[in-house]
Amino acid sequence: MNLTVEEIKTKIAEGNWFKNPDLDSLLLAQKLGADEDELIAYIKKETGMHLKEFLNEIRMDLLISLLDKTIIFEKPGYYYKYSGFKSRTPFERHFKAKTGMTVQQYILEIREKNKVCLEF
Repeated sequence: MNLTVEEIKTKIAEGNWFKNPDLDSLLLAQKLGADEDELIAYIKKETGMHLKEFLNEIRMDLLISLLDKTIIFEKPGYYYKYSGFKSRTPFERHFKAKTGMTVQQYILEIREKNKVCLEF
């Protein structure tokens, strides 16, 4: 593999590929100009994750980064589509596993932090 894991993550983020719910190993390999089997093996070896887990991890990290910088929020249901999940249930499961909270709870916590910051 001629790319590092970080370079792959960067390409996925900067190309907004993570927003595509149909992004799979074949499509990602095509976009990267890599062999699909080699890509799958490389991601597993370097991260310990299957490719789907790797993509979902990137999706969660990018969404959390976005939420942490947001002042005006969308409805919680918006975010599963934004982050490239096909349906809300797996998205909510991944989000809660990553943050320990639902999206709504996370947004409320950020709003409280923003409110405290604005009071100073």
